[in-house]
Amino acid sequence: MSDFVHVRAYGEFINVICNKETQIEGVIKRMSTKSCVFQGYEEWDEGKDMKWILTFKVLDDFDRRPLKN
Repeated sequence: MSDFVHVRAYGEFINVICNKETQIEGVIKRMSTKSCVFQGYEEWDEGKDMKWILTFKVLDDFDRRPLKN
């Protein structure tokens, strides 16, 4: 089995579907930036068919945290 993930973007959100639990941490590290934040996850199915759906939000200028003075 490969290490591919499925990515779906809609509006300001990005969903990444992981096939293995070991993929989750790496995806979160790669996707989390100043303009893209991890929102949460859902577990789908059970057993060998289990999938993890990670949700990220792409921030616009209004949503970003202000720079510290």
